[in-house]
Amino acid sequence: MIIDLLQNQLHWETKKLKRNEFLKTSGTIDTNVSFVEEGSLRIFIEDENEERIIRFGYEGNIIVSLDSFLSGKVSDFYIQAIKASTLKAASKKDFYGFVNSNQENLKLWNSILEDLVLQQMERKKRFIIQFSKNPLRTSS
Repeated sequence: MIIDLLQNQLHWETKKLKRNEFLKTSGTIDTNVSFVEEGSLRIFIEDENEERIIRFGYEGNIIVSLDSFLSGKVSDFYIQAIKASTLKAASKKDFYGFVNSNQENLKLWNSILEDLVLQQMERKKRFIIQFSKNPLRTSS
């Protein structure tokens, strides 16, 4: 549904990623929003030589380093293909032009943001529940 609406009013650039190829690396600014046509990706951060996966993007999902996209600042997040993927990418300028062009598009963007927030909250809730069952133990 999202891509049908967006394709009619927004310029998309097709990007193909091989397995393990990066869409975005840490220390860069994400200036595009991408739609996953095929494949799957992960967003992760490195924490003391350990990778912490924040989110997955599958066919039909929007994927973006949201902190960087919204703020225009560098991000610590990586976005990497976990299998060969085909994406449609739109620039921030074009995307916001689309979003702000009418009320329906703005509602769509708000719906996407709400969904992302709810996904993150659910992930944090699962983490907290799991952590409470297996708290870190320190040696005496």
